[in-house]
Amino acid sequence: MGTPNNIHHIKPAHLSLEGFKKLNRSKKTAFNMELLIRVMTADIIPPSLVPDILSYINDDIDAVLQEVTEMGMCNKWLRKETISESTNTSE
Repeated sequence: MGTPNNIHHIKPAHLSLEGFKKLNRSKKTAFNMELLIRVMTADIIPPSLVPDILSYINDDIDAVLQEVTEMGMCNKWLRKETISESTNTSE
């Protein structure tokens, strides 16, 4: 017989449905904001509306990023970031 296949023991990390919805909602919101800003003049778009919409997008992306970080899906990049930060501080 061959060697045991360890692939069956790996639990793949998946983004939750809620996280997937937040990413898609943020993408669509950002796209629609871009279209509105390109088409409309400053007197049509209330200036106070833009920060609220950007904050909304930020909250969704922040929640998804936290979820994938907790799942360990960012470990590879976080380790590199930590190593480079410690290298920069020792100089």
